[in-house]
Amino acid sequence: MLSKGAIERITGVLFLLLLVSIILSFTVGIDEIDTERDKFREQLLEIVDDKDRYTAGLGFDVFANFLTVPIAALLYLLFRPHHRSLALVGTLAFVAAAATFMVNDMAAFALKSQAEDFVAASGTQADSIESSARAMALAGEAASALGETFIVMALLAFGSLFILSGAVPRLLGGLTVISSALILFFWLDPLSDGFEVVAIIGFIGQLLFMLLFGGWLLLRGTEEVSAEQAQA
Repeated sequence: MLSKGAIERITGVLFLLLLVSIILSFTVGIDEIDTERDKFREQLLEIVDDKDRYTAGLGFDVFANFLTVPIAALLYLLFRPHHRSLALVGTLAFVAAAATFMVNDMAAFALKSQAEDFVAASGTQADSIESSARAMALAGEAASALGETFIVMALLAFGSLFILSGAVPRLLGGLTVISSALILFFWLDPLSDGFEVVAIIGFIGQLLFMLLFGGWLLLRGTEEVSAEQAQA
């Protein structure tokens, strides 16, 4: 049985690895696929032209998804004594996010194959492949949006737990609650580009939380369970 301190350090290391993987998936991979009908053909050509970058970005994204599951389990072990219900909600939301993001990754790998078929085809066959690939891309886009929503739910649950329990600095809880709430504005992106900017600010706040939280677990750990929490 691992000690509480060992679990905290492992969780901290995994959180920092997750942070690095997310950053690399965005910086190494190509830009987000534009599924607009009049731009999608260019996107397929870009995937083939930069297939190494595309594959590398997907690889880091898959690695991040695999990390999410053990992180969720470790977070539950650490914070269950402080607030069982919020820890359970947060953990289940993290697992659901990993599953839906993996659907997006599977769609993205399939899209790479379809892009290569599209380049090799011509005429009506190329048009058919383009239509099929766009449907795949839209499905992946929907899965990604759902996964991000689950991530927000998980961070709102754990952020609320941190604020209520003081298991880690309440400022960390406030940071993740605020940044997660801002990310929800991505659902309003079709209405105005300004909502996308708000969501991006929230995403940066998420990354900052991951850095601070992972570092805190490594260096300081969590507070002991209070008598009131132990009786709850």
